[in-house]
Amino acid sequence: MRKIKQLLTIVLLTCAFLMITPFVAKGWSGPNWYKHWETPFETLGLYHHGEMEIKPSYNDGGYHYARGSFTFNNGPEGKVVTYTDWGSGPNDNRIYNAYKKYRDFWDLQPRPAVTFNYSSVKAKVGSPYWPVSNTVTK
Repeated sequence: MRKIKQLLTIVLLTCAFLMITPFVAKGWSGPNWYKHWETPFETLGLYHHGEMEIKPSYNDGGYHYARGSFTFNNGPEGKVVTYTDWGSGPNDNRIYNAYKKYRDFWDLQPRPAVTFNYSSVKAKVGSPYWPVSNTVTK
C-alpha cells in the first residue's frame, strides 16, 4: 500500500510539472528562425506565443529572407497575422523581429485547437530583384 501511494505521488507530481512547463517548437537555423510556445495558467489563462527573426543579408540555403510572418487562428481573437518589417535588400545586416502573444479559450467547450503557421518572402541569392520594391539591387 505504501509503494502505491509513493508511485501515485510521483505520477501526480510529474503530471503537474508537465502542465506548467511551456511547450516550445522552433524551426529554421542561423539568424532566420521562428518559435512557438504555450504558457498555461498565465494570469488564469492559456496563452500561445509566437516569435520570428530574419536577417536579409544571411544566405540561407540559397535565399535571402526579405520578410517573415506567422499566423495564429482559432482563438477568441480569430485569425491574427504578425509580420516582421521588410528588409531593404540582400546587403541589409539588420535583424528584424516579430512577437505576438495570443490568448486561447479557457472553457470546456469542444473547439478546434489554436493553430500556428509561418511563412516568409524570399529572394534567390544573386537575383537582381528584391521582393519589397521590385527594384534592381547591386
